[in-house]
Amino acid sequence: MILGIDWGLKKIGLAIAGDEVKIASPFRILKINNFQETLEELKKIITEEDIKELVLGKPKNLNGLDKEIIQYDKFVEEMKKFGLPLHFVDERMSTKLAKRWQEDVGEVNGDDDALAACAILQSFLG
Repeated sequence: MILGIDWGLKKIGLAIAGDEVKIASPFRILKINNFQETLEELKKIITEEDIKELVLGKPKNLNGLDKEIIQYDKFVEEMKKFGLPLHFVDERMSTKLAKRWQEDVGEVNGDDDALAACAILQSFLG
């Protein structure tokens, strides 16, 4: 299984895809109340879902340059400690795409973080 991650300061959207079926599905949202507890929850998900790879959205400015966000860099360092392949995908349009998907199915009031993670993961999968 592959886990897609849409990182944010207040919450993290997660999406999941099988190794053989390359279709991403929204999985869940983790609220960040305590950084260490959030990491523990991610470790639990990785174990329970037999995750083999991580795909993390990379924050970028509209001009394509990386955004410098200290908390994101700290999160990336912790993800590396999981010892799994870690891939990065430009996430500039993931939230807009998630909102468009919600509008297309008539769910404009839903939480779009898991859908943004789904867009990030599907972009990686091709």
